[in-house]
Amino acid sequence: MKLLSTLMLVLLCLFIRHYSFSQTLAKGADISWLTQMEAQNIKFYNSAGVQKDLIPILKEKGMNSIRLRVWVNPVDGWNNMADVLAKAIRAKSNGMRIMIDFHYSDTWADPGDQLKPANWSGQNLAALKASVYNHTYSVLNTLKENQITPEWVQVGNETNNGMLWEEGKASVNEQLCAASQFWL
Repeated sequence: MKLLSTLMLVLLCLFIRHYSFSQTLAKGADISWLTQMEAQNIKFYNSAGVQKDLIPILKEKGMNSIRLRVWVNPVDGWNNMADVLAKAIRAKSNGMRIMIDFHYSDTWADPGDQLKPANWSGQNLAALKASVYNHTYSVLNTLKENQITPEWVQVGNETNNGMLWEEGKASVNEQLCAASQFWL
C-alpha cells in the first residue's frame, strides 16, 4: 500500500511538472455589452494610456476567455445572433476561448425574470421546445459556419427557479420540470 501511495505521488508530481495548468485555467470576462458601448463612442485604454480594442487589452491583462450572452430577438438588436457572431469573430481572432450563454429571452434572464421571447409567447409546449431547439441550433451552426467553436455553452442564465416562465417555472410546474418532460 505504501509503495502504491508513493508511486501515485511521484506520478502526480511528474504530471504537475509537465502539465501547465495556467494554459487550461479560464480567466475571462463577459463582454456582451462591448459593441453597444463602442456604438456609443466609449473608448478603452491600456495601462500605458494608449487607446486600443478592449479584447487585446483583456488579453494583455492575462485573460484568455470571453463570455457572450445571446438573446433571441432583443428590441435594440444588441446580443442577438449577428451581434454575438461579430464579437465571437473578434474574440477568436485574438486567440480567446469562448463561452456562449443562451438566455432564451429577448432581454436579461435572472432569478426574478425568466421571460420567454415575445415571439414564443402563447406557444404550446411542443412549439416552445421546437423554438428552443431551433434557436440553439441556429446560433451554434452560425458560429460553426464561421469556424468558431465555443469551448463552453451555458444553457440559461441564473435559472434558480427554471426558465421560460410560466411553463418552465419550477415552483409552479414542479412535476413538469422534475420529470424533465419540458426539455425532452
